[in-house]
Amino acid sequence: MPFVPAPFFLFPRDAAGQSGPVSDGNSTTDGCAATELGDYNLNYHIGSIFIVLAVSSCGIFGTLMLGNARRMTSTAIALQLFKLFGIGVIAGTAWIHLLPDAFSQFGNPCLSGGWENYGTAYVGLFGLIAAFITQILETSAMGHGPEFGDHDHGHKEDLTSVDTKLPPTAASAAQQGQTVSADDCVVVHPDAEAADSNLTVATVIRNSMVATTSAPVPPSKTAIDAAHSHASRRHLSTTVLEAGIIFHSLVIGLTLGVTTDDAFSGLLAAICFHQLFEGMALGALIGDLQEKTLAARAGLAVLYPISTPIGIVIGIAVRNSFNENAQSLILLQGILDSLSAGILMYNTYTELMSVEIVHNPQFRHYSKHFKVLCYLVLYSGAAAMAVVGIWA
Repeated sequence: MPFVPAPFFLFPRDAAGQSGPVSDGNSTTDGCAATELGDYNLNYHIGSIFIVLAVSSCGIFGTLMLGNARRMTSTAIALQLFKLFGIGVIAGTAWIHLLPDAFSQFGNPCLSGGWENYGTAYVGLFGLIAAFITQILETSAMGHGPEFGDHDHGHKEDLTSVDTKLPPTAASAAQQGQTVSADDCVVVHPDAEAADSNLTVATVIRNSMVATTSAPVPPSKTAIDAAHSHASRRHLSTTVLEAGIIFHSLVIGLTLGVTTDDAFSGLLAAICFHQLFEGMALGALIGDLQEKTLAARAGLAVLYPISTPIGIVIGIAVRNSFNENAQSLILLQGILDSLSAGILMYNTYTELMSVEIVHNPQFRHYSKHFKVLCYLVLYSGAAAMAVVGIWA
C-alpha cells in the first residue's frame, strides 16, 4: 500500500488513491450519515437557554461579589475555600469531561482523510500546543523587568534579607501612575517561613490583609515592577483560563441544543450543575483580580454565562441538518476539547495549585486542621465534576 507525504504525517491511501476508512463490505457512509431527528420540543429547548444563563450567572457573579467583600475575615476565609473548590472543579473538568470527549472524537470511525491514522494522539498534540502557547503568552506578559536581570543604573538594593511587597491596592495605584506611600508596603523577613504554623486561619488571613508594619520602607522600583508583572500575569492567566472554559461551554451548549426529548431533561440538569460549579470557580479567580475595577472584572465575568446559551441557540438553529458524525463537526469538537484540556491542565498545575498551595507562604502558616479542610474542599470540587460526568 503506497504512502503519500502530508505536512505532519504520512497518510495511507487505498489503491485508487482515495483516503478514508476502509470498507468491509458494509456501507461506512450509511453508518456516518445523519439520523432522523426524534421528538423535539422547541419550547423546552428555548427555555433551557434562560435556565442555563441564570444558573451560570448565579455561579460566577455570586463568588465575584464575595471577592468584593474580602476585607471581612469570614468572607476572606470563605473566598479561599471557594477558590480551592474551584481549582478542583477546573482539574475535574479537564480530566473527566474534556479529555474523554476529545479521545472519543478523534477515535470516531467516521474520521477520514488521514486524520484516523494519527487518531487519538491528536488529543495530546493539540493539548500540548495549547499549553505551550499559554506559557509563551504568560512569559510575554511578565516582560523583562528587574526580576530578569535589569538593574536600575547601578542602584542595587539588597533584597536578600528583606523583601518589599505591594498589596493589591498599592499595586493598583502604582499601575495607575499614582504615588505609593511607604505605608502601603509589607515587609516580609526571611525568617517568616519559620513562624508558628499553628496560627489560626483567621489570624493568618487577617494579617495578610494588613498593609502596614512596624518598620515600613518605601517601595523600590524592583518591588513596583514585580507587582506590575505579577498582576499582568495573573490577569492573562485568568483570561486564557476563561477562554478554555468558554470553548468547552460552547460545545456542551451545542450538544444540548440538538438533544432530543428522551435525553434532554437529564442532560439539562447535569449541565446546570456543571455550569454552576465552573462559574463558582471562575468567579472566585476573577474576584481575586483586585487590581482591576469592579466594572472590568464584571466585563470579564459576563462572557462565561452567555457562552453555553449561545451554543444552545446554534444547536437549535442547525438541529434539522445536524449530523454528529460529520467529519467537520467531529474535528471541531475534538480540537476545541483538546485545546481546552491543555489550557486548563497548564493553569491548574502551574498557576492555580502552585500559587494557592505549593508556593503560598500564607497556606503554610495555616493550622493543620484548616490545611486538611482546604485539601478536602479541593478534592470535593474534583469529585463534584466526576459525579456530573456520569450524565454530561
